[in-house]
Amino acid sequence: MRRLTKPKSSLLNNIMKNICISIAILVILVIILAGCSKTASQTSPSTQAIPSITTSESQSSPSPSLTITQLPVSTPSSTSTGQSTLQTGLPLQVTEPADAANLTTDMITVKGQTQPGATINVNDQVDTADENGNFSVPVNLQDGPNVIDVIASDDNGNQGEVLLMVNVDLSQSGSPSGSSTPTSTLDSQGNLILKVTSPIDGAILNANTVTVTGQNPAKNNEDMI
Repeated sequence: MRRLTKPKSSLLNNIMKNICISIAILVILVIILAGCSKTASQTSPSTQAIPSITTSESQSSPSPSLTITQLPVSTPSSTSTGQSTLQTGLPLQVTEPADAANLTTDMITVKGQTQPGATINVNDQVDTADENGNFSVPVNLQDGPNVIDVIASDDNGNQGEVLLMVNVDLSQSGSPSGSSTPTSTLDSQGNLILKVTSPIDGAILNANTVTVTGQNPAKNNEDMI
């Protein structure tokens, strides 16, 4: 028998055909892989939208407001007599001494009128107004300018206050300058009837006898022995 053999040219054609098909398949795969990688890069997390954060504060929320209430302040008012009235919750009028008076004694009696039964405080000297509202309170003064603070108050907490300024010149009274405040004797109404100028109150003496001198304001400050 005779064996049939294929020619070499046809065999080479088949090999080349297979190689071309393989190359085409590889090209298609490369194209597909490139397309997949491009799609993945377009959908990467870097392109995702970042959520916005808003604060709880808003322009429409009401802002806190501060209200300042000013309390009334009582200012001194000057009356027709020249007195400075600080409080008027209770009627109060001082008749003696006059405001800005020049005095020659260091002991005076402050007189005036207020509500009957009111408590009177004059420079820490306390008294009570009578049934007609009159009061008379003795006070000690110093040589030079003196402030007299008169306060009237009742059981309900009401107050009236008058402030006076007087000037004392002891050099005009004939009493020794710089001596201690002399001892005073008052009658039942609080009026000054005697002022002892010597010896001074609390003095320590080495003699068995002393000479007591003083003044009686009711007799124009005449010296008494």
